[in-house]
Amino acid sequence: MKNRIAVLWLAVLTLALGAGCGNPANTGDQLGEIPAVGDTLAQKLLWLNANAVSNTSYLVEVNADEALDPQDLDYGEMNGVTVRLVGMGSERTISLSENGTLFTIDEGVTLILDEYVTLQGHDGNNAALIRVSNGGALIMETGSRITGNTAANYGGGVYVAGTFTMNSGEISGNTASGYYGGGVYVGPDGTFIMNGGEIKDNTAGYGGGVYVLVGTFTMNDGEIKDNTASNSGGEVYVDINGTFTMNGGEISGNTTSCIGGGVYVYGGTFTMHGGEISGNTGGGGVYVGVGAGFGLGTGFGFGGGVGFGVGNGTLRKIWARIFTAYLASSGARFCSFCNFNCWLFIQAARVFCSAVSISFDTPVSTAFIMRFFFLLNLFPA
Repeated sequence: MKNRIAVLWLAVLTLALGAGCGNPANTGDQLGEIPAVGDTLAQKLLWLNANAVSNTSYLVEVNADEALDPQDLDYGEMNGVTVRLVGMGSERTISLSENGTLFTIDEGVTLILDEYVTLQGHDGNNAALIRVSNGGALIMETGSRITGNTAANYGGGVYVAGTFTMNSGEISGNTASGYYGGGVYVGPDGTFIMNGGEIKDNTAGYGGGVYVLVGTFTMNDGEIKDNTASNSGGEVYVDINGTFTMNGGEISGNTTSCIGGGVYVYGGTFTMHGGEISGNTGGGGVYVGVGAGFGLGTGFGFGGGVGFGVGNGTLRKIWARIFTAYLASSGARFCSFCNFNCWLFIQAARVFCSAVSISFDTPVSTAFIMRFFFLLNLFPA
């Protein structure tokens, strides 16, 4: 009996000691990671440069706030190297000490930003705070932040030419002062998958939240909100050959001074299967430009209107199903921006908007109504 009691007390003591130790995040031992060696973050990164081997995961504990020079996560011929940054005890800020990219993630390397880690840029910077090279990968988890950075042109927060998976966390307060992608820029060969988290309060000329050029952006969940574009695409700008698929999540409260307050699609493709686009200002919720594609699935919420651009006399297939089954039922506004060669299409749009109680500055005639229904029959869904 005494032996049983002793064993029980030993078990209770072991559980109590285990519960009181470590960080809320998974420890390196639990995940099979090798802890990086060094007293400071800079020392641990130097240790990795000398010791990293292929197909191995490393845990880098951040024990205090620290300023770093730009870091290139390049381990030579090594592949399958995973580096997980975890703030210990409370939020830890890793700030950029000079101009440049704080972390460049090269081919064969995955950087995981885990809880209590904040990456801080500065207003006078000229590059994205993180750059994911082709073949590299970035993963953001709960409690991680990318904030306060300015890039001259592309991606105030993150430039993606590899793979970026955002499971949670926050990208906020970043600026692309010249042009594209205040929060995230998805360039050629880039893939951005958003499963959660927030992209908010970012600013750019085009695509205040996310800019997609010849890349792929899939939004499964999360929020993109309160971003600003001085030109077009307050939240998401989908450029030539870019692809944006929205399966869930919310795009709201974004602003542009021109068109596409929520999403601007110019020469790319936007497919909406789910989620919500609402409360955006400046050109409505979605603007679809010349040569672009826009597909609607089911199970989504939408507000703020859709605009279509038609150019060079081309009456593109903005079909009767979109006009009648969707836009008319929601009472959303349709606006067409095009040249004189598609004058007839403008008049058709005027008739449609009039039918859903949207007033235009020029009255329409019976002849325009006849042309409108002619167009619907000419380009069936």
